[in-house]
Amino acid sequence: VPLRHTYAVVNRGPETITILDVRSSCGCLRPRLAKRTLAPGETAELPLEVLTLSQPAGPNRWRLLVRYSEAGQIRELPLSLRASLRVQVRVEPAQLALSITGPLSHTFTLTDSRPRPLKITHAQTGHPHLLASFEPTVNPGTWKIRLAVSPELPEGRYEESLRIITDDPDYQVIAFPLTVTRRSPRKVSASPAALNLSVASGQGVVRRTILLRSGDDRPVEVEKIDCDHPALRASWEKGPGNLVRLTVLIDPSQGQPIQGTIQVQIAAPGRCRVTIPVDVALR
Repeated sequence: VPLRHTYAVVNRGPETITILDVRSSCGCLRPRLAKRTLAPGETAELPLEVLTLSQPAGPNRWRLLVRYSEAGQIRELPLSLRASLRVQVRVEPAQLALSITGPLSHTFTLTDSRPRPLKITHAQTGHPHLLASFEPTVNPGTWKIRLAVSPELPEGRYEESLRIITDDPDYQVIAFPLTVTRRSPRKVSASPAALNLSVASGQGVVRRTILLRSGDDRPVEVEKIDCDHPALRASWEKGPGNLVRLTVLIDPSQGQPIQGTIQVQIAAPGRCRVTIPVDVALR
């Protein structure tokens, strides 16, 4: 359950100050400052939220450092907050950082040790591609919360929180931080990367083989293949090893040069598209 406190930052000097940043001693601290420029005598509120699920029971002390600029000088204002925590409801793990290339799911455990434990009514994140669900276990007071990362999550870093809504007025919202970094999967490459041929006019169907391999030698899975020229056809089969073998059929019977592409949609090890140019000259 977050612990909330609001500081009042007052400019008591003769010069206007600009708050540069607020540094915290713990990842469990969430300071939020809306106003950064203060004229002499002005006050800005600095709300602080402490995500206490990851903090030990008993006395705790957290520190903030407000860095600001005044008359060309950078100065620092230290702040601290003390509280004694009583742990009745615990979530494990209490925070999570993931670095992924594809879809993934992770399970959290919520335990309420009180005689009359809470019931979860809802679980959510702030992102449509980070999906939360929950279910009770056979042990009273213990719940499983599942976080599913959708394959549609774009690349990038996401700082979110998982919010658990309960029927308990003392624990209406239980929130803890999530950091999800979606990396680009290692590329799948084609060998050869392009087909450049010169064939005799009127020649029969030409067959060529292309191998697809991943950068980290994981198995390659093909979802579909598209050819954008009527004289091109392609099929695929697995092997050798973790590679995929493409068989390309080129029909030059139309008597015209062929310029087109083969688009291979890759499903694994990471969703991507491989484009293979085809250029056939007639002689």
